[in-house]
Amino acid sequence: MEKAELAALEQYYRSIFGDIRRDIARLVEIESVLGEASENAPHGPAPEKARVRGMEIMEELGFEAHDCDRMIAYAEAGNRDKFIGIIGHLDIVPIGDGWITDPLTVTEKDGYLVGRGVLDDKGPLIMAAYAAKHVLETKNCKYGIRMIMGLDEETGMTDVEHYCRTQKIPLASFTPDASFPVCYGEKGRVSMRLHSEPVSGGNVLDFGYGAAENAVPDKAFAVIADKHRETIEKAVRNQWISVEDDPKGVRVLAKGIPAHAAMPENGHSAGRELAMFLLSLGILDPAETGAMQYIVKLTDSYHGEQFRIDSSDDIFGPLSIVSGMAGMEGGRIWVDFDSRIPGSIAPDEVIRNISDRAMRYGMKDPRVFDRTQSFHIDPEGPLVKLLSEAYSEVTGEDGKPFAMAGGTYSKHLPNCVSFGPEKPKPDYAEWVGGCHERNEGMLIDDMIKACMIYDIAISRLMEAELE
Repeated sequence: MEKAELAALEQYYRSIFGDIRRDIARLVEIESVLGEASENAPHGPAPEKARVRGMEIMEELGFEAHDCDRMIAYAEAGNRDKFIGIIGHLDIVPIGDGWITDPLTVTEKDGYLVGRGVLDDKGPLIMAAYAAKHVLETKNCKYGIRMIMGLDEETGMTDVEHYCRTQKIPLASFTPDASFPVCYGEKGRVSMRLHSEPVSGGNVLDFGYGAAENAVPDKAFAVIADKHRETIEKAVRNQWISVEDDPKGVRVLAKGIPAHAAMPENGHSAGRELAMFLLSLGILDPAETGAMQYIVKLTDSYHGEQFRIDSSDDIFGPLSIVSGMAGMEGGRIWVDFDSRIPGSIAPDEVIRNISDRAMRYGMKDPRVFDRTQSFHIDPEGPLVKLLSEAYSEVTGEDGKPFAMAGGTYSKHLPNCVSFGPEKPKPDYAEWVGGCHERNEGMLIDDMIKACMIYDIAISRLMEAELE
């Protein structure tokens, strides 16, 4: 594309960015965290509300929207038999603390748009929809477009599995849910919960940490019997630990630094801090002690050496593991973990090794949420090459494809890759957060560029031989 054409395309997206921002805001205002399932809302009431809103927006953009048993939705235009898929998600991870703006209101600050979902994944889905609309209106398109709107990406991806069972698969797809240029492969994943023996000492009355299984937790708490108040107050010497009153006794609070499970080194686990503090008190019964020791062991390393599951390969690099959530139910403490695994180790080996060693701490009754092997497609294939070229055309940078630890819909939808909109190495202000972080945001100039990249990429796919 000539410089003048690129300039005209940029001007077009700047001229309509107010509309793009408005529609992103209409989705961000919905706190679409997974909720309690019901017959009319299998992912809970808030994701269901987001589904309805997403379908409304797509209809306004000229697509014909379809509900798929309220599990997922799509909106289509153009050729209904042969089409390109763009799949994103309308669910979010819990908001968390520490925001400097209202997380459910899209706010412009210092040239950034900020709000939960601006980057992951409500904003990118709207940006891609506007690009698809423009291509359909201005180009001779031999394929149609199907915008697929997921509602369960952050938890179980049951939505896309339902889609694949019940709907037609696109000829080729991308998900705007990662970094540019193109991700051609993703690590596998094991997500699991283990349970302690029944707690009988009456010391830990309540306990928990984290709000998402796939993130390093930034807050944790334990309610301890009041008889241990003096011991607790004397022991608080840690910058991560504080104490406050609770109707049931003493509430011990721990803080940490959040980070995505794919990049855990950026975080600091509040769960680990709390477990180590409670162990240091010397007041726990055997079941409580075992659970806390297991949490410490689980967080000893982000790469699994403590369970002899450390593994690496040339495509994905090393295995990672975090404990994102824990809680107390029915007199037992439960602990989750999330492991991102390379192709050099099987999911069942991770499950077996951790389960066997967890039994030494009295942790048992495993509940497996996800056991997915890694995947990759040919980085020299037409889909990856066309998308990489579109990125390079707009940015002037090398569009070299990569593999990553994060998990997207690409694992579940055939011939699908993740494609932006994040910059490979964002030089953002320190206060701006990324996916799953406080102050989640994106530079408006980068959002404009992403729209341009999606526009060119969709145009190129419309000309390609995809069958």
